[in-house]
Amino acid sequence: MSSCRWPNRGPLWLIAPATLLAAAPAAAELPPSVEAMIREAGKADQATLIAVVRMAKLTNPDEVEAIEALGARYLAEIKQKSEAAQMAAKQAEIERLSSFGVFEGWRGQGELGFGVATGNSDQVSGLLGLKLSREGLKARHNFSVALDYQETDRSVSRERYTINYGLNYLLRDGLYVATLVGWERDRFAGYARRFTESVGLGYRVISKPSMTLDIDGGPALRQTLFTDGTSDDDIGARGSLAYRWTIKPGMTLSEDASAVSSGGNTTLISTSALTAKLTSAISARISFNLQTETDPLPGRVSTDTATRASIAYSF
Repeated sequence: MSSCRWPNRGPLWLIAPATLLAAAPAAAELPPSVEAMIREAGKADQATLIAVVRMAKLTNPDEVEAIEALGARYLAEIKQKSEAAQMAAKQAEIERLSSFGVFEGWRGQGELGFGVATGNSDQVSGLLGLKLSREGLKARHNFSVALDYQETDRSVSRERYTINYGLNYLLRDGLYVATLVGWERDRFAGYARRFTESVGLGYRVISKPSMTLDIDGGPALRQTLFTDGTSDDDIGARGSLAYRWTIKPGMTLSEDASAVSSGGNTTLISTSALTAKLTSAISARISFNLQTETDPLPGRVSTDTATRASIAYSF
């Protein structure tokens, strides 16, 4: 939470209000109308007070010092009220998060995408996804399920299932322990099933009201059962990032990416999306998904991409 700060440039009263307050003439020397105008502005916000004081100085050049002193006094009061409100809001949020039961505080979003193409080839594709999240006082839970399916000329050409659960535990501001357990099935990539477990450290690199960026990484384990019946267990490393930018109210740009390297192969998954709210609960989304295997199985291509339009429902 940010607090009010003095502007970097401006009149002297904005830079050293306490000094001016001590040295300036008493506010009682001001015309009653000017004093009343500044006093009312002091009940509003910092921007309003600054504008009113600037106008008062222009229209009353002989009372500049007294105006600056009175403005500094009310600006200090605004700052104190703002800091008190922020502390109260922070304490209320701590109490709210602390009161959550096991099944309280969860938020969710369901996503449904569907596409049909006809012509030289007939293609039908669908995307079904569910995300659940819960942010507590110290722990942040993220759970997701996704089904990605496609038919080309009545033959299945894409079929991928994923389930992921992540738990982040806050150590101090911005720094957290990041854990993940994931399962996936993609027989067109040659995997009957693939489990991934990882633990590491994460950090919130950007933390603004309109933008966040989380990055984490650490060692990982991976167990793979291939479609030909063979299996492989590897130790490697995993890293991921989650970026959110609220371009304007109701419109968000996001990027979720992860990389897992083990057994001489690196899997890179990236999903970029632009989401726009249609109602308080329903949003329209355009997304681009990329998955790359640096060492694909024989007969498989290394990169799959998909661009989709979908509808998301938040609850």
